[in-house]
Amino acid sequence: MSSFRNVSLEKLIINLKKPNLKFVNLQYGDVTKEIEAVNNKFGINIITFPDLNYKNDIDDLASLVSACDLIISIDNFTVHLAGSLGKETKLLLPYTMDSRWGLDDNFSYIYDSVKIFRQTELKNWDKILNTLKNDIIKNKLKLNKN
Repeated sequence: MSSFRNVSLEKLIINLKKPNLKFVNLQYGDVTKEIEAVNNKFGINIITFPDLNYKNDIDDLASLVSACDLIISIDNFTVHLAGSLGKETKLLLPYTMDSRWGLDDNFSYIYDSVKIFRQTELKNWDKILNTLKNDIIKNKLKLNKN
């Protein structure tokens, strides 16, 4: 059931909101209302490309993914596309997940650029998002030292 694997945009933004981050929508389907609500509530401009067909134009989506510094997503096509492009990707997996991601590793056997963050409790994204935030901060500090 998809409700177990989805993370609300608001919850994601609350945990990752930083002044130097820009968010780009890679989600297909009509997510306009959710994006507008988050934009209004938090004053964050989530960049969208209304003319891009996120679901059926793989070339344009691949170009957009390639232009991003980091991809954060649940298990969907975007993760596979980003992984195949070698983009640094953070995969948010629900407690019950597809076995292709292994059972408990934090790396992907399929894509070297994908790091896995796994839920440890059903429907609880708080711990996983905190771990993700700490990972991003730690890696950002490493990048700034070089």
